[in-house]
Amino acid sequence: MNSRHPGIDGSTFGYRGKRYFVYSPYVGPDSVLAISEMSSPWSLVGPEVILARPDLVWERQGGRQILEGPQFLLGPTGDIFLSYSASACWSDDYALGLLRARPGSDPLNPKAWTKSPKPVFSKSNKNGVYATGHNAFFVSPDGTQSWIIYHANSAPDMKCTAKRSPRIQQFTFGPNGAPDFGEPVGEGTQLPVPSGQQ
Repeated sequence: MNSRHPGIDGSTFGYRGKRYFVYSPYVGPDSVLAISEMSSPWSLVGPEVILARPDLVWERQGGRQILEGPQFLLGPTGDIFLSYSASACWSDDYALGLLRARPGSDPLNPKAWTKSPKPVFSKSNKNGVYATGHNAFFVSPDGTQSWIIYHANSAPDMKCTAKRSPRIQQFTFGPNGAPDFGEPVGEGTQLPVPSGQQ
């Protein structure tokens, strides 16, 4: 892949007949979110644009300023979203942020995107869930439910190790068209299976 910078967590998405590559490149002391249009499944074309930098306090926990793990999500009213993980993965405050662009926006235009001022999914002391991040999305087999998959720790100060566990839970979209991920559920919580599952 002919990206402008070395980086991690590349993913692709299609929107309005074009395909885009979004990843977390290292730019100076920061890990940022950048995007390019794709000309093939392995090549980028045109400019590479930085969409977001870790400029908020909650994106700079654990001694590093990091945005990583971008994932595309199309909202029910046509808004486009990019979730991302912010702060160092070894911090209990590793959490998800969200970029949002209105329907029909050009994904390559940084001004089209607005950033959530606070995490949209973060640790729950009450439920014993810490360092929630690095997510992806899927729908139930019958297409009626939206689910998030992410990893987290079951106790504070567990850092960024193989003890992190993958977790899933259902989410909805609020009246404003944005995803509402709720609060991370505790380990061992019984959840209904995705609808349409055999």
